[in-house]
Amino acid sequence: MSTLRKRLADLEERQAFRHWQESQRQFEGRSADEMQFLVLHGYWPENAGSGLPPNREYVLYGIRTTIVNEWADK
Repeated sequence: MSTLRKRLADLEERQAFRHWQESQRQFEGRSADEMQFLVLHGYWPENAGSGLPPNREYVLYGIRTTIVNEWADK
């Protein structure tokens, strides 16, 4: 392996490690309920805001399902 290729591989590994560390800080100190809320709604409970989260689309066993978010009172 050339030295340039090895340096690039090392750099990519360091960047990936830093990215992993940053993502770990995001979840640090969160309860299981807060993480479940994030998975279900796509945002943290304190960042609810006034907008709806984006619609989500899933495909399971060849069946496409779209989760549409809408206001309950409209």
